[in-house]
Amino acid sequence: MQWMEKSPKAKETNMKWKNQQPRRQVLKMELTNCMVCVSTFNDSVRAPPALYMFASEVPHDKSKLILTCLATGFYPKHTEMNVTQNNITLQPFSSTGVRPNNNQTFQMRTSVEINRDEKQRYECHALHSGQTFVKSWERHRLQFVYTVLTKPDGFSGPVFSAVGLYDDRRISHYSNEEQTWKRDSSDAEIWRYTEEPRDSRNGFINLVNTLTNCTSSRCDGLHTLQKRIGCEVEKHPDGSVMNVNAFNEYGYAGEDFIAFDTDTMQWKDKSPKAKETKMKWDTERNRNHYLQSYLNNCMDRISTFNASISTPPALYMFASKVPHDQSKLILTCLATGFYPKHIEMNITLNNITLQPFSSTGVRPNNNQTFQMRTSVEINRDEKQSYECHALHSSQIFTTLWDGNLEYRQQHWAAVAAGAFGIMVLCIMSLIYKSRRLNG
Repeated sequence: MQWMEKSPKAKETNMKWKNQQPRRQVLKMELTNCMVCVSTFNDSVRAPPALYMFASEVPHDKSKLILTCLATGFYPKHTEMNVTQNNITLQPFSSTGVRPNNNQTFQMRTSVEINRDEKQRYECHALHSGQTFVKSWERHRLQFVYTVLTKPDGFSGPVFSAVGLYDDRRISHYSNEEQTWKRDSSDAEIWRYTEEPRDSRNGFINLVNTLTNCTSSRCDGLHTLQKRIGCEVEKHPDGSVMNVNAFNEYGYAGEDFIAFDTDTMQWKDKSPKAKETKMKWDTERNRNHYLQSYLNNCMDRISTFNASISTPPALYMFASKVPHDQSKLILTCLATGFYPKHIEMNITLNNITLQPFSSTGVRPNNNQTFQMRTSVEINRDEKQSYECHALHSSQIFTTLWDGNLEYRQQHWAAVAAGAFGIMVLCIMSLIYKSRRLNG
């Protein structure tokens, strides 16, 4: 607690002040309290970021979306942000950097470009003041797609098909033979609040015949008419959904034809050929009321599907030898038969997550479900508690490794033993026949 003169002129002042012991004690106390106040103030004024995720269309490319994460309201200024797809960090399309708000806090946006039809799980991660904040973004689509294809003269009449799709999974299809919808899933819960649109097969065929001047027996070439009706929703981490887009639109000869506006209950012609159709359909009030109700209720239907169509993973663990190193094993966890596609997997040793040696990523099965494998390298002689954990549809599934090697080794060992037995029997039979011939 001494004064230090920084100038020759301060010597006299220093000599005077160093004898003022009570004053030095007060100053020491004030400076100590100041450091405590600064530390307390730093914790008190810190504000975490609020995260929001939203998507917008890419101009001139309907197959793409710009997915943006906004972090706002945070203090102090420094933050790090990224957007991930199935836990893989995506290259940013653009970033605003940190910018000030008008209330002495800050905001930042980062954006990535994604495929519109990719129904993956996207997350935004923000690291701020030593804490990580996460916001997830999921989009689901329920739609029914109709297609009619006319054929040139000499062929049978137009070909009609229709399918119901939930994201990338078929849920129903139209049977031309029985002229009715067939549902791929018999789960009554799925269909309790869900129904296929009432549009008739004949009405759809009549429309394409009108547009092409075709009849049931004569047509001058190939023509296509398509329709899709349904909705897209965004799912939030708390399970709630927001209706993003309801649609009922037609395409003719590969171009937009006509679309229904749910707000006005009017049709919008997208082609000069659609003007006559628009004038006719605008007057069909009962049908338009039904379409408006059907599309407005689509959000409830898709919520039902999201909960009911989920299939949990089956987990299996097995080990295989490491070539050229008998002291090691490759321990693999297989998750299969799950839907929807997103899953997170890891292998733990005594509750400690191990670094994966390899991973296949999510791959499709042949029954519209998915599978994934992840592997770690372990010491052969370590008899520890290895577990596989899978996070799927907000549920955690766990299986314990029983210590056995891969079942395929046992299988091939049995096959080899069986083949050896058959070979022995063949040799004995040949010896027996040879002896009979010789003797």
